[in-house]
Amino acid sequence: MFAKFFRPKWQSNKADVRIRAISSMLTEHPDQLEIIARLAQTDQSPDVRKAAVARLQEPELLLRVIASEQDPAIRHVATDQLCNLVAGETSALTTEQQLSCIEVIQDQDLLTHIALHTGQSALQQAAVLRVRDESNLEVLTLNAQSAQMRRLAAERLESEESLERVGRQMRQRDKAVYRVTREKLQQLREQVRAQQALQADRLERVERMEQLAEGELMPLYGARIDALSQEWRKLESSADALEDRFQQALLICRERAARMQAEADAKAQLQRRQKDYQEHCEQLLQQLEAIEQRSHEALANTRLDAETLSAELTAWQQQWDALDHAQFSNDSADDAARATSARKILARIEHTAHSAQALQQAQTDLQRVLAQPVDDASPAVLRKQQQRINSLLQKINWPQALAQPDTLKQAKQRLQAIDARHKALQDQEQGLVQSLQEQLDRLEKAISEGHVKQAGKYHERAAQALEMLNGNASASLDLRFKQLHARLLELRDWQGYAVTPKKEQLCADMEALIGSELDVTELADAIRRLQQQWKVLDSTDPFHAQAIWRRFKNASDQAYAPCEAYFQAQGERRRENLVQRGVICDQLESYIASIDWDQADWSAIDTISRAAKDEWKQYSPVDRGPGKQAQERFNQLLQQLDGPLHDHYHACLELKRDLVDQVAALREAEDPQEAAQQAKQLQQQWKDAGKTFRSQEHRLWKHFRAHCDTLFSRLGESQQRGRELRAEQRECAEQICRQLEQLLQAPCSRAQLEQVLPQSITRFCELDEDFSTPYLRRFDDARQQLERQRADLVQLQDGSAYTALRLRIELCDELEAQLLADDPDTAVLEQLQARWETLDSCGNEYAELIEQRFALARQIQQEPELLPELTEAAGLRLRQLCIQLEIELGLSSPEDDQVLRLEYQMQRLQQALEQHSESVTTADLQRLEYEWRCVPMARRHPDLVQRFYKPLKGLL
Repeated sequence: MFAKFFRPKWQSNKADVRIRAISSMLTEHPDQLEIIARLAQTDQSPDVRKAAVARLQEPELLLRVIASEQDPAIRHVATDQLCNLVAGETSALTTEQQLSCIEVIQDQDLLTHIALHTGQSALQQAAVLRVRDESNLEVLTLNAQSAQMRRLAAERLESEESLERVGRQMRQRDKAVYRVTREKLQQLREQVRAQQALQADRLERVERMEQLAEGELMPLYGARIDALSQEWRKLESSADALEDRFQQALLICRERAARMQAEADAKAQLQRRQKDYQEHCEQLLQQLEAIEQRSHEALANTRLDAETLSAELTAWQQQWDALDHAQFSNDSADDAARATSARKILARIEHTAHSAQALQQAQTDLQRVLAQPVDDASPAVLRKQQQRINSLLQKINWPQALAQPDTLKQAKQRLQAIDARHKALQDQEQGLVQSLQEQLDRLEKAISEGHVKQAGKYHERAAQALEMLNGNASASLDLRFKQLHARLLELRDWQGYAVTPKKEQLCADMEALIGSELDVTELADAIRRLQQQWKVLDSTDPFHAQAIWRRFKNASDQAYAPCEAYFQAQGERRRENLVQRGVICDQLESYIASIDWDQADWSAIDTISRAAKDEWKQYSPVDRGPGKQAQERFNQLLQQLDGPLHDHYHACLELKRDLVDQVAALREAEDPQEAAQQAKQLQQQWKDAGKTFRSQEHRLWKHFRAHCDTLFSRLGESQQRGRELRAEQRECAEQICRQLEQLLQAPCSRAQLEQVLPQSITRFCELDEDFSTPYLRRFDDARQQLERQRADLVQLQDGSAYTALRLRIELCDELEAQLLADDPDTAVLEQLQARWETLDSCGNEYAELIEQRFALARQIQQEPELLPELTEAAGLRLRQLCIQLEIELGLSSPEDDQVLRLEYQMQRLQQALEQHSESVTTADLQRLEYEWRCVPMARRHPDLVQRFYKPLKGLL
């Protein structure tokens, strides 16, 4: 703020002295010009700086003053001087010098001023081309006198908002400018859309690459990576977060692809070795099968060499054992099958060799046994032959898979012949004995019931059986036959005298029915009863008289004559019914033959079955014999039809019982949504299952429906709870985000940040991911901004450089307190100087300011008369800081400072707060407070101190 004082006039303590010294200096002298330039930039007095600036004629010096000067009045003088040099009509500079000055001018307001006030088109164009600030370009477009300059400024506009404002205002004033703004707006929007489309394409490919990096490995994984990388290279790239995400995901994908390829190569190598092992095993099995085949052929030609066969087997076993079974045998079904096949083939070969040797040894014994006769041999001889042949066959144990030699075939045939002979003898004798017993039982029963005729037949048959047994019958059977023979003779003697009177009575009864008025059916029944009684009597009559039989027969024919026509018509009806039943059977056979049981229409089958049964009942009666056959055929056909139908009904019944059990089990499921979904699938399965027995169907459906109703009721309650939970979760997420965003809108204290941030993060993490995901980006943006604010504030308050800064500020406060005391203690001042030298350097943006404050305090210690000027200069700076704080916090400034506030806003045109993309943070306020504390003699302005710190209460 203040340069060091010295004794020449231009270094005098009096500002008016320095001003007079400046007016007396000559700008043509380099040394004096340098002093003027130094005073213009570093003098503490605004009036002195203003006087020095008014003497400057060098554009470079004026530009430095404009860039560094904070006093708007002085900067205004410098701007006027520079404008006169560059754009004035009486400027001493050439056009080339003026253009060069414009090329180095950075101040946008100055360039705008030159473009608006110079009368030279070249200078106007050069100034317009140097203006970059949108607000200045907008001013030029609206206010330039030349249409060419307005259009040139409009062409340099890039902001959509500026183009829209200029277009609205120039639509009626300047059509050319309006067209320029309209075309640039269209181009800008097209660029935005193209950029958005490009970013969308880039984001889509980044997400696909990240999916490949995080997802499961799949076939052609490397090809997918290469294809996606080529697509990415074709897009316009930029070094942004998407590029970093893509390259990171690509690196992960290539590492996974490399691991996948290495695993695939190792697996392929192992598979090749496994394949070689399996091929060797197959070759050895084929060799072993060839050995077996050769042994069979040699055995068939009776040329089997046991030693050669043993040597081949030994060589094969060595090759088999040489394979690395332990490494390549993975206990799979194929490996087990090969090992089992090898063992079986070896066992068969050994079995074959043993059987061939045993056959050769037993050949003579077999031939001797086979030469003995069978047909005339006794049972004892047959048993002896059988035992000998079985013993020799068991010893030989010929393999079943090999063709048997003729000797073995003959031996087995002999065994079959012996068995057949044994069985024939036993069956014959047993049958005779059984037949004899049956005939004796029937004979005894017939005698007991008085049936003489039947008893005679049974007597003859029993006698024949005894004769065929040829004395081999038991004594008890022989004795029983003799006793029954005696009883039969006695029965024949007395029964003949009792039957004749009964037959004569039956003849009289039959003759009485001739010409009877009975109903045809009743008459036929009466005739049949009399005929049945005649048969019973005749079966017991030992003497069959032909005369009485003819009498009964003639009476029967005459009595039956009226019934014959009736029963003939009945017979025709029965025959027609029989024919129709045959047609029904034929139709059923055709229908059954046409049914595809794998895709049967069970409902149609049930309908056909019921219809056939109803129709069958309509065609009744039928003749007993043929009708029985037709009924049996019909029953068989119904069995073919109803059997599968009943099986289907039983299967459907079991399936629906199982479905009822399944849906009942779902009532205990924890997830109602999943349970309801499974219940819907079970309902569809119920429909697809088809019908079952009607009574069971109704009962099961009642239970099934009740369980489903319970499940869907639970689902409704669960969905209602889920909707309430989702609403609560979304409201909570919205509340958390809104709370963080409110913290971003205004500065907040470090304690508030450290309290709210962890609580908000914890609450957000506790939310269900499904509900918090839509708010995740919003939450992360706010959280990251607040964390950056907190980290920035921690660095400003706890960092070592800022801790050193506060120590130096406190020491400056002590030094100024001593200087403002009535009687400063020189020893204390020296101690403070010593302490200052021992303090660590700040090393931040405030190091120069605090050093300047300390230097000014030391200067006041040496020259107390400078204190009023320093106090006045410090007051101006403190007022500016108060205004800056009030602007930052959106507060109004006192009425006396409105002009100063406006000048400050104009001074900060390029760095105005309106251009900030983010709101003011507590860290910004902390920096402003540090800058306040670097201003000297602040305690001499208590009203400004209160004005500055009152809005900061509770924030720092």
